[in-house]
Amino acid sequence: MVIIIFKYVIYILLFIVVISIITNNQMIFKHKKKKGGISMPKDMIKELIGKKVQVAVFNDAFVTTGELVSVEGNWIKVDTKKQIKLINADHIQTIVVSK
Repeated sequence: MVIIIFKYVIYILLFIVVISIITNNQMIFKHKKKKGGISMPKDMIKELIGKKVQVAVFNDAFVTTGELVSVEGNWIKVDTKKQIKLINADHIQTIVVSK
């Protein structure tokens, strides 16, 4: 009997912890949206059109290498040798220009 009650207490505590984590994350995301965040300046990106670049998004987890073709709104177009990629400029971490 005590073991069953102990299990229920653990499940309830786990549920409370998960709910608190979810609500804290939602507050963080709402705070970032209110703040507006810092986006990459489009004028600086437009200066790189025609150059070979490496575009990194999400903490350098995904890197695209190719020629920067155009910048339209929040999107940049990068021509790799195999395909053309459209990348949302709001998610760009770094752009490296090859010499």
